Amino acid sequence: NCRDIHRLFALADVASAITSALSPNASDKRSCLRFMCILLGHEYPRVRSHVAEILYLVLDEMDSNANMVSLSTLVLETPWGTDLSREDVKSFTNDVKKNLGFESE
Repeated sequence: NCRDIHRLFALADVASAITSALSPNASDKRSCLRFMCILLGHEYPRVRSHVAEILYLVLDEMDSNANMVSLSTLVLETPWGTDLSREDVKSFTNDVKKNLGFESE
């Protein structure tokens, strides 16, 4: 588990850039989104907050349907930058994964 915040921020930024550059149905795009969900569940609130901001922007670029709007709202309104319990972080992250269609993977 990496503890270098600057490296984690850079990883999130790269994943975001790759996600934005790929076509909507590319398997690599799903892989990047899955990786961003992993970072979203990180133990450091600053990392979670940074990833949530980036993920929100990525979702904003994607197709606008009711599911994406509700997912964007979830990402935006969750207090990622606070001292959430591990259970809350896991629950919120699982909600994001489920909305992205990763629950069965």
